[in-house]
Order: sequence, then C-alpha cells, then structure tokens
Amino acid sequence: VQAILARVMSEEPRSLVVQRKAIPDHVDDAVMRGLEKLPADRWPSAREFATALETETSTSPSRRHTTASRQRGRNDRGARGARLRDPLVLTLAGVTLVSLLIAAWSRRPVARGAPAIVRFTIPAAAQGRTNSLGLSSLCISRDGSMLVYVGQDENRRQTLMVRTLDDIAARPLVGSEDGGNPIFSPDGKWVAFIRANQLFKVGIDGSRPQMLASVPGIFVGMTWSTTGVIILSGNTALYTIPEGGGPPHQFLVPDRAHGEASVGTPVVRDADGLLIYSVWASSSIAESKLAITSLGSTEHTVLDVRGVHPLGIVDGVLTYVTAGGAIMGVPIDVAKRKVTGPPVQLASDVAVNSTSGIARASLAANGTLIYQSGTPASQIVSVAADGSSRILLADARDYTFPRVSPDGRRLAVVMGALDRRDVWLYDLGSQTMTRLTSEGGLNDRPEWSPDGKRVLYRSDRDKRSAIWWRPADLSVPATPLIKGALIDVFEAVVAPDMRTVVYQLDTAGADIYYRSLSGDTTAHAIAANQTAIETMPRLSPDGRWVAFITNESGRDEVVVQPFPGPGGRVQVSAGGGSEPVWSRDGRRLFYRGDGRLMAAVLSAGANPAVMSRDTLFTDTFQYASNPHANYDVMADGAHFVFLKAASAGSMIVATNWSAGVRARMAGGSAR
Repeated sequence: VQAILARVMSEEPRSLVVQRKAIPDHVDDAVMRGLEKLPADRWPSAREFATALETETSTSPSRRHTTASRQRGRNDRGARGARLRDPLVLTLAGVTLVSLLIAAWSRRPVARGAPAIVRFTIPAAAQGRTNSLGLSSLCISRDGSMLVYVGQDENRRQTLMVRTLDDIAARPLVGSEDGGNPIFSPDGKWVAFIRANQLFKVGIDGSRPQMLASVPGIFVGMTWSTTGVIILSGNTALYTIPEGGGPPHQFLVPDRAHGEASVGTPVVRDADGLLIYSVWASSSIAESKLAITSLGSTEHTVLDVRGVHPLGIVDGVLTYVTAGGAIMGVPIDVAKRKVTGPPVQLASDVAVNSTSGIARASLAANGTLIYQSGTPASQIVSVAADGSSRILLADARDYTFPRVSPDGRRLAVVMGALDRRDVWLYDLGSQTMTRLTSEGGLNDRPEWSPDGKRVLYRSDRDKRSAIWWRPADLSVPATPLIKGALIDVFEAVVAPDMRTVVYQLDTAGADIYYRSLSGDTTAHAIAANQTAIETMPRLSPDGRWVAFITNESGRDEVVVQPFPGPGGRVQVSAGGGSEPVWSRDGRRLFYRGDGRLMAAVLSAGANPAVMSRDTLFTDTFQYASNPHANYDVMADGAHFVFLKAASAGSMIVATNWSAGVRARMAGGSAR
C-alpha cells in the first residue's frame, strides 16, 4: 500500500495509449486530466468528465497531453513497455478509473435534482389466522423510520412485528398476538391495534398492552391524532377514543339524506386539523368517495374523488387507494377543500378488502410508502386428508368461497374482475363454467340449498346488502330471500328441512338470526351479544346444531349450540379458530386455526361434548378477507376444496416515494 501511495504522489501517470494504442485520444485526454495531482486541475464535476469521455474532440483549455506528446509516448513505448506493464501501475489505473465511474454514477442527476427513490421488499407474512374483520396488516410511522406489520412469532402465532428501516431484523411486540390493523402514535412510541372487537395500545419498548375501549359497530379503520384521541370507524359513524382509554364518543354520522350510508378508513392531517375518510351510499364500496372534515366540526365536504382508502396529503397531493387496488394521486387545495386537477395512477396491485375498503397501504409524512402487493389470484385444488393435493382449476383467477354441491358434481365459486364479483358454477365432470349472477357489482358468499336446486348468495344490487337465490339451471331470474330497507345481511344458509334460513345480520356489530322461509317470517336471535361479533353460521346435516364464530372471549372461537334452541353452548376450538364446516355425516366439525386444518369429533346426544381435536394437515391455503368459509369438504369427508394462492406477494417499501409522485403528477415516468 505504501509503495502505491508513493508512486501516486511522486510519479506522473503514463498515457493509456502506451498500453492500448486503440484507445481514442479524447478518452486518453479525459482520463489523464482526471488523474492530475492537484484537485484544481481535475474535472470540476462528474458530468463534465462523462461528457469528455463521450466527446470525440476534447475542447478543454487545460489539455496537457498534446498530440505530439502522445506520439512521443507511442514512439517510446517499446523501450518502456515492460515497466509500464507493472501490475502496480495497472492496478492503480484500474482502481482510479472505476472510482471515477462510480463517482459519476453516484452524482448523476435524478428527477431534476430530487433524491433517489429506494425500494425494497419484505416477504408477506401468512395472513388470515382470523378473517372476521378483514383488517389492514401494516403501517409506517409518521417520520418514516419504523414499520409495524402482521407476522408470526416462533410458535407460528399471528403477532405484530416492528422494525426500523435501518435494521434487517424485526421483533415481535409482546402481547400483540392475534392483533390486526396496527397504527403508530404520532410520536412513534406506541402502536394501537384491534383484537376481536377491542382496541389496545402497546409500547414499542416492550411494555404490556393496555386495553383502551371496546370498538363500536363494525370496525373500518382508524387513525391517531396529536390531539390525544384515536379516531376510528364503526361503519355507521366515526368515533373518538382517548389515547389513554375511555368510552367511545360519536364524532360524525353519515348524511343519509344525501345518500351517505357508511363511513370508514379515516386518516388525520393534524397540521391543518383535518380528517379525510371514505363515504359510500350502499353496501358496495365500488361507488365510495373521499370526504374531508375538521376535527372540531361535523361539517364535511364530499370530494369528487372515487376512492376507498385515503393515505394522506404530501406536497399538495392527496394520495388514496381505489376499490380496484390502484394507488392514485390528485392535486388538492386543502384550504378550499377542493381538488385542482385530474387523478393520476401511481401504483397498482394493492391488497384491498372488497367489503370494508381497508387497503394494506400506509404513507408517512416524509413521503415513504409501504404497501402489500400481489393479486388475490389463486388456483382451485383438491386436498386429501394427508395434505396431498391436485389441481382442479389451473387458471389463476380471483376466486373466493368455493362450495361443493350436495351431489358433489359442481362447485359454486366467486370470481372477481376489477371492481366486481360474481358467482359462477363449475361442473367438475364437463369442466365447464357457467355464470350465475350479473346484477349489481358485488355478488359473493354462495351456498347451495340442501336439495341442490338453488344457490343463495349475498348481493349489493340494492342499496342494502341482501341475500338472493336463483335456480342452478338458470331457468328463472334471481329473487330476494332476505332483504330489508333498514338491514344489511351478509351470509346465510338454509336448514336441511328447507323450512328455515339462518343468516348473519349487520347490526351494531354482527349477529346471527333465523326465520321461517314461509308463513310467519319473524326474526329470532341465535347469537346477538351486543359486545361481541358473531359470524359464519353453519347448520349440521341433521339440522339439530348450529356452529358459528364468536369473539366474546377476546379472540375468534368456534362454538356449537342447539338449533333453534334452547340449550347450552359448547366451545369447539381451543386457542382460536374460524370457518367451521360440517362433514356430510355430521360426525365431525372442521375448522381452521393457527395454520392448521382441524377436525373436532363431537359426542352425540342432547348435550354434545368435544371428544377429540385432530390436526389434519398444515393449512397454507388462502383465507378470505371477509367472514365466510373459504373452503369446503367433499361428500366422502376425506377430500377438501381449497384455494392455493398463485403469488405470495410482498410488502414493498419505497423511501422518498413522494419525489416520484411529484414527477408523475408533472407528467414524468415515476411509479
């Protein structure tokens, strides 16, 4: 090293043409000037050096190596050839040239002088150990320095993970197991999250979680203000909860007189004392728009912006996510509460809940973005009890809720395209697909009638979510089964005797009722706990028992009780569970829990008891983002229909993303 440094300081660099006569003169000139001893004699910038390398005739007034000197170098190279091939000299020249090129690259102009956008990915964690609320799974702190997201601890249990951008490792937040929809406090010292229907906060320093309040209604997003309150949506209203804990206070109610039925996904902008949120008129988020209000007022303005989840305002651009999973930007005058230009697409393929509109994306105040990519596309597969599988439908599509017909010959399944969803019927023998629905924009959660002649499903074709059904042979149009001007119904199953229907009603939370299909259709409650959420009802093949999910214990559990009652309730799952499905003979109840497909054997009799719980196989298959079984069991009880994700997706982090937004809004090519 000392020898090389001595030569650099004491000897003049030799012309490159002595070693390689084919090197153009202007390249030799440029490099030799770059090797001058005095900094003042070198190139003043990497740009000028790069220009000199590309220009055939150097015009620099300080050229020191004339044509004559280069010619003398060529004439003398025979005598000095051996010396100039000294490895030390060649190494020095190579290192110097590479260093200059690196300097030129690192100092290249980026987006008119803006800092570079740096992107990296984090493997997406296995989602959906519970799918009853369709929560978001990630968030970035306001200063853009920390991430929190849903992951798995060493026991494969869903938990919240936190990491800083300058660290490659994430650590679990103690006590956040089964939590979702994490958000940072404004100072980044706390993370609030939802577990079951309760709001908690946990310190990133490892302190234990604190319960703040019970969540009113159906949760549809939240945000944390510097004013000391957490603002969250209960679907039918916005509420404030003190950051230290306390009862919810109703803050804003949608204006039903002007067609506003639901509000959600609030994002606070403390600098201006504003709140941005989504509002929509029906059960479908397809027509959702963004609105803006002051924190101290109930007056609000609905913007002419079609979106489901605002992310924030940075540099005068309102960034938001659409129902189709695109990130958009639109210029906005915050003071006038008015957009000032057309929206521009900035990114795509963001995961969005098709019912609530909650997107898996978060934008920091410094312009750093994190979002979950990957489409919901999957293949339909048949899985044996030993975990082996074979493909039933190889084409990857946006499938959800496969249901096997009573005769085992067909599947009812939902297929999504852009911002709509429809029920299709697939014949396993002929391998043909027939469309069952076309009205409305959202038709999902299909179920077969016990006789196999009809398919009932949830539809948004009216202003309220309702249950419709249609003959599987398409002989007549669909007709409503359960609907009302003041109720929203999201899933239903028909009893084996075809006399009653069990359904989930969207009340202040979610409750389960039943009623007769004819005659007296008065509704009767099966599970209507005002402080809990009950979903996914499933009747046993003999019609004596109803299984469903309740979170009254603080986490989702599978329970069974007599139908229609009265009688006691039995908890089937242990340590969490969802998506109950009965075997065709009624002897076993399958459910999903902690990454496993479980089979519970129940005793017969008036008071059933859980005789055993067995793990059938590791469950790596796709969960639905909304409450309903996303798999089914075949007639033989030994094979299942699941959805195998076509892509695991990734969490993508883009630092200084707002610089690209500015360029894109100005007509650039950033994305």
